[in-house]
Amino acid sequence: SGGHGGWGKGEQPERRAECDVVVVDVDGLTPAEFRRRFLATERPVLVRNGSAHRWAQLRSALSHARLVKAHGSRNISVSEVPYHDGTTPTETSLGAFAKRVKGGTATLLDGGEERALYYFESLPAGALRDAVSAHVPPFLARNIDAGWLSEASVQLAIGGARSGAPLHYHKAALNTLVYGRKAWWLAPPRDAAYSSTPAARWAEGGATRYASAGRTLLRCEQRAGDVLYLPDFWGHAVLNLQPSVGVATEFASPRMQFDISSSSTVMTEYTLNIYPYWCQIARAYVCVYSAIGPTESERAGAVLSTDTTHGFTEK
Repeated sequence: SGGHGGWGKGEQPERRAECDVVVVDVDGLTPAEFRRRFLATERPVLVRNGSAHRWAQLRSALSHARLVKAHGSRNISVSEVPYHDGTTPTETSLGAFAKRVKGGTATLLDGGEERALYYFESLPAGALRDAVSAHVPPFLARNIDAGWLSEASVQLAIGGARSGAPLHYHKAALNTLVYGRKAWWLAPPRDAAYSSTPAARWAEGGATRYASAGRTLLRCEQRAGDVLYLPDFWGHAVLNLQPSVGVATEFASPRMQFDISSSSTVMTEYTLNIYPYWCQIARAYVCVYSAIGPTESERAGAVLSTDTTHGFTEK
């Protein structure tokens, strides 16, 4: 139908979506307020109607018919886990996979078990990337212009119900849902982890075990039109509750740039774009935030504590 972009309705929600993180409406969310409340404090936020500025454009570009017509011949890889960590990818075309998502058959039988397949790709420069890059709303785009963030990659995600991404973390990201409905589990940096367990299986038991181990785990449901901002290092898993199409942009920020130095001697003059836990591995060094922030507080730099665990590998 038109309201679902031709992707299929899936299971319909019975109640309003709930979310454990701050939820605001895009109306009245200025760049300054977003910077003060969320960028500077590194807090996640779900913005209702966050893609309103380009809603018609995004819905048109990513409708089933338009996407297949314009980009259906594109060769892609799909699997249970984005980037195929621990899984074997299936090679197909974007058009063929879109047809399977629409028909509810984007699955793979493995030992008698049906596994949901997911398409997730960092888009190279070109028409498709250009069409979806406009999802970044003004409240964040103007902070990019001001130097608080810089675009690192633009990603497209498509999958049927029960597909998704297992728990992982990376640099800050903005996630726009154009069609469908998603469940998110979020963990603050101290509790962030990597898992290769497919999202549906992790949601059935892993999430409960994770929380019962004393780690913070927040849940949030995202509907079409919602925008979810995740700061640097926030762990997250996502499960598609309906056939879903989304766009994400990852950002490099001043907190993602580190100089490697010893306590007495600078070991290198260049800046590395690395995660904090690598600094913990090299305990002979101190990781110092590089002075590239847009404000004096950012430029001042701060020594990163090496006894704070930012991540671990989930078995």
